[in-house]
Amino acid sequence: MSHPAGCHWMCQRKWIPKNRMRQIPKKAVQRPRRGRETKTPRDLRIIDVVGGIVSDVTLCEILPGPSTWKHERERRGRINWNRPEVQHLLLELNEKRVDRQTVVECLEKLTGIRVTTATVARQAQKLKIPNELDDESYVAMRKVKSNSKSPVADDDEEDEFSTEDYLDEDGNWIPRFEWSFTQRGSRGLMVFETENRVRLYRLGGKTADGGDRACYFRCSQCDRLRFRSTPIKFEYGVLANSLTPAHDPNCRPLTMNEALNQQLDRQARSLVKTGVPPKKAHDLIKRSSAGGEGLMPDFKRVSKAYYRVRRWAKEHQVALGFRPAVDNSDDKSEDGDKLIDVTN
Repeated sequence: MSHPAGCHWMCQRKWIPKNRMRQIPKKAVQRPRRGRETKTPRDLRIIDVVGGIVSDVTLCEILPGPSTWKHERERRGRINWNRPEVQHLLLELNEKRVDRQTVVECLEKLTGIRVTTATVARQAQKLKIPNELDDESYVAMRKVKSNSKSPVADDDEEDEFSTEDYLDEDGNWIPRFEWSFTQRGSRGLMVFETENRVRLYRLGGKTADGGDRACYFRCSQCDRLRFRSTPIKFEYGVLANSLTPAHDPNCRPLTMNEALNQQLDRQARSLVKTGVPPKKAHDLIKRSSAGGEGLMPDFKRVSKAYYRVRRWAKEHQVALGFRPAVDNSDDKSEDGDKLIDVTN
């Protein structure tokens, strides 16, 4: 069979001009040159994905090469300080049952992350429960003297509350702040814009040094309304901008009673996460707050939520090698005061 001049006969039975032959890609498989043998590394498994051929060499795992500092940095994580077993270690440090170095070693064994003793002391200070908690006269919501106080100051300092401390020379209210509990139990910011207007802020960001150089707080309600408000900024523990940024028109501030009720309830839930029985945590916070009879809800209303928090904490404790201690008392709600390590 003859074909036109200047054309090439292909297996697909199509006439293709020779000047277009260069556009046809070559085969991906490159054959070795004659007279040279291809050297196969020892203990290496070779698989031809196209042909499904496996060479008859010794099967062995190929270990990854030496990791660089970038890989080490990617594997380096952060500790979730709200985990029940971590908070249990911090509570033992506050009660002086263990020292800082022991807590550091336990955290490294539990999470695989190495932290400094200063970081452990700082996190334990955030979780510290004042000794005056059993006193009827102790006010759970501590009042701050002025808005110029550093947020890294000691949380255990007690000040007598007076409305005149928050008024300027003209009698106008001075916005102030104090630390609070967020919905997840972490530390937030509570700003008193007026005598009966309170707004809650969450931690929106911090520097790589743990927030020592700068940290930012954003309005939680504006986040839910998808309004990007100006964050409240602290630099080296000092307020760097205004405590009253612009908010969404639908962002409604809380009243003083609503804010206190919410914070007392979250403080009780935080105690339940650390192993305190729900009824005991509720009574402890209710007794420690001034006017707690009107602020704290009745235990029957929140009992299901508190026991649900306790079940969640127990599930995480068991999954991570801890289990609540067995209590032989008649009241079943008084169990779970301690954690026992069952990994050993």
